[in-house]
Amino acid sequence: MRWLILWSFLFLTACSTTHFGVPEDVWARMSEAERMEAIRGYNERMRLQDEANQRAAEERRIAQQQAALARQEAEVREAALAREAARLQEERIRDIHAGGGRLGDLIRVSLQGGQIFLGGKHRDYAPVAFSLASGESRYIEVESDERRQARYLARLLVSYSDGLLQIDGHERKRDNRAVRLTYQPDWRHGMSYRLNSEGPLALRNVEVMVSTPPPDRRR
Repeated sequence: MRWLILWSFLFLTACSTTHFGVPEDVWARMSEAERMEAIRGYNERMRLQDEANQRAAEERRIAQQQAALARQEAEVREAALAREAARLQEERIRDIHAGGGRLGDLIRVSLQGGQIFLGGKHRDYAPVAFSLASGESRYIEVESDERRQARYLARLLVSYSDGLLQIDGHERKRDNRAVRLTYQPDWRHGMSYRLNSEGPLALRNVEVMVSTPPPDRRR
């Protein structure tokens, strides 16, 4: 009963000066044996608290290691999936160029006339023609076509995916101001467009011809 009263008083005076957790005025009234018992109790509480803190720190360390390992494993899996998806996409694109796929999976595009921004200003350019498979994005080299003057080169980003042809795009998607042409059944017979663009090469009044070759005439 005496110890119950003592510890109750201890909690009520927790903000005062203490000796091993015991308020100073209580400490002064304690016998030597009571003080030794208080010291042993204090040390035992500190030991248990220290062990609990160490266990908690170890548990946090293990949890952090497990979380980091899980993130690394997830990143490895995602990278592997991305590589596999890219490989399959490349195989599909090669197959389409080789004559596989369906009508509309491959388009042929030509650019001529008008001007393109080359060497700091709009210039005439040599006509270009290329094919694109659905899901393909690549750069096409464009060269100025001005006699008796230096020639200028630039790369035109083009892509074709899900029936959408984009010309004069930007590698940063949020800055992409490419001209967009949506698939038309009449592409089977060829369709011509006069286009201007706001992309890096700033097409001006360029004639773009788009066609979809039948599968048996692609090879």
